[in-house]
Amino acid sequence: VEHIPLSRLSDGKIESAAAVLLHSLAYLPRAAQRRLRSYHLILCLGSADRAVDSSLAADLGLRLVHVDTSRAEEIADTVMALFLGLLRRTHLLSRHALSASGWLGSVQPLCRGMRRCRGLVLGIVGRSASARALATRSLAFKMSVLYFDVHS
Repeated sequence: VEHIPLSRLSDGKIESAAAVLLHSLAYLPRAAQRRLRSYHLILCLGSADRAVDSSLAADLGLRLVHVDTSRAEEIADTVMALFLGLLRRTHLLSRHALSASGWLGSVQPLCRGMRRCRGLVLGIVGRSASARALATRSLAFKMSVLYFDVHS
């Protein structure tokens, strides 16, 4: 996770990102909006005007996800579930179960690379209600939590 101020958007950082988190697409200069690609995950966190963001995303050919900040518990649950899924490689196990070899095939190679949560460090940007809820959940898994808040 890297915070990029608007003054540094021309450094090629948007093009190399896997996900872009922002409050609103409308805050980005038009040149930066045009450099976003369809493979980017664009998350608008608590966007003030969803219609404007949705319209901009449609014009740019982007898929946009609005995160409703009033759903802190649900956001934290989902983020934790996705995090656990990546650590435990459940997406690969699911794909294997649906394949022709199914569970009869060897699962052992898929289990290589699975990681435990205990001892990992989770970095959280911001101190929103959903960030605090996520921190609480990660502590239950014996993880350490670091956070960065632009406003503190």
